[in-house]
Formats: sequence, structure tokens, C-alpha cells
Amino acid sequence: WMKKYKQKTPADYLALLQSDTAKLFDNLQVGNDKNANLEKSLALSYHFLESDDDRARFRMLGIFPPNVNYTGAALDAIWGITDCFKQATALIEVGLLDYDEKTNRYNQHPLLRAYALKLLTDANENEAVFGRYADFYTQRAKEIFVDLQDNPELWADKEGGANFDDVVNIKALGAELMRQTQNG
Repeated sequence: WMKKYKQKTPADYLALLQSDTAKLFDNLQVGNDKNANLEKSLALSYHFLESDDDRARFRMLGIFPPNVNYTGAALDAIWGITDCFKQATALIEVGLLDYDEKTNRYNQHPLLRAYALKLLTDANENEAVFGRYADFYTQRAKEIFVDLQDNPELWADKEGGANFDDVVNIKALGAELMRQTQNG
């Protein structure tokens, strides 16, 4: 496992955690001093992703609202690919993404999502990723609310239902669009 993920020795990790070369969590508002250690710990998993593409995909996860689940189709949309399984697995294997086999949905711990959003913002990639997120969930809104207009019981679905997570993301998209409109 350590060889596969190019893991270093404990001494190497200690040196990385003690280094001040990375400006980690400068703007992440999750608390005081102790969170700098948390950021450095998260950065280790991010740093050891195998490619810049994997790191970009992790950053893009920051576009999702906190504490929501999303489908593989949503990942395909924001990542601009057609089958996210391999790429998602790379993030799962280093603990940067979770997958629930029971619901067939992905999610992230809120602190990982906050870290991903910070990195996305620092890389100035928000607008493009948000555009793909908005396009995907606008289409899902049409599929749910227009195509299923004769079945409103399926619109919101109960938690765990087929459309529930998409409706949560659609509501979050609407709230973000309203915020952007109000802020000019």
C-alpha cells in the first residue's frame, strides 16, 4: 500500500507537517491555531494524489454544498468526463471522498469539502466548475419537475429516495444563484 501510494516514512511525514513552505488554510475559517495542523494533515493526502488531474478533481468537489450526497453523473458533469468510477476511486483510496454502496452516492466530510473549496478558490477555478454544476442540476431540475410534472410525489422524494439528493443540490444551486444575483 505504501509503495502504491508513494508513501513516505514517518520521519518524512513529520518533516512535511513541520514545514512552513506550504501556505495551507490561510483563508479557511474553521477555527483557531489547532486547525493549521488539520490542514497540513489534509494536505498530505492531497499532495500524494498521483496526478494534477486527480488534484484538480478533488478541488472541484468543493463546489458541492456541505453535507450533501451526489451521484456519479454529477461527478461526471463537474469533472467533464463520462465515467467517474476510476477517478473517484483514486480519491476514495486516499480518504478524500466517500462512497455509500447502499445509496450509490458520493459525499465528503465537511472539513474536506471546505479544504477542497479553499483550493478551488485559490486556483481561481470556481466559475468554470460552478457553470458545469449549474448546467447539470438545471437539467436535473427539468427532468424532475417538468418531465415528472404529473407525479409531484417524486419531486422531493423522501430522504434516501431516487431524487432526494438531486433536489437538495437543486435547492442549493437556487440559493447560490440568488446570492450571486443579490451581490451583483
